[in-house]
Amino acid sequence: MCSLWLFLSLFAESAFGQLTTNEYAKLEVIDYPQSFAKLLKKFEGRVVYIDLMASWCKPCIEEFKEAKKLEAYFKEKNIVKLFITIDMKESVESAFQLIQHDSLSGYFVSIPPQNEFNPMSFHQELIDLFFKDENGKIIISIPRYAIVNKKGKFVEKRAARPSDPAELKKQLEKYL
Repeated sequence: MCSLWLFLSLFAESAFGQLTTNEYAKLEVIDYPQSFAKLLKKFEGRVVYIDLMASWCKPCIEEFKEAKKLEAYFKEKNIVKLFITIDMKESVESAFQLIQHDSLSGYFVSIPPQNEFNPMSFHQELIDLFFKDENGKIIISIPRYAIVNKKGKFVEKRAARPSDPAELKKQLEKYL
């Protein structure tokens, strides 16, 4: 699992730059959400599978190949795929391009820079949800996956990877 640069990325400024989707892209770019609750409101009534990744993470990139094999399943079950990159500002477009290269569909969002005026921003929620253990200790590793139920509640904070399709489908089926 990648971890060294993740710590730096979490606390570094990130942004979309000039990302645009082209007519062939299956990814929709979402501007910085203010919170996970506001972001997940967009998908209310649907199960969401979150893929927390970075362009420099080799295991993340390998999982994209496996995720491609699940495209039909996600479409059939109407499951939202949400890719969240923790890349720094200058690498966000690279992350987007990697996902597009594998022809994956879903939604794409980058972590916003930490906002000193809003400590419970999407940025801080991301850290709290994915990188703190039950004792509050920060443990940094990616890729990470999570499942959100139709009511917008995190139900699997350590969901199965696409490379374990049987377990992943078993987890997802509980919430459909």
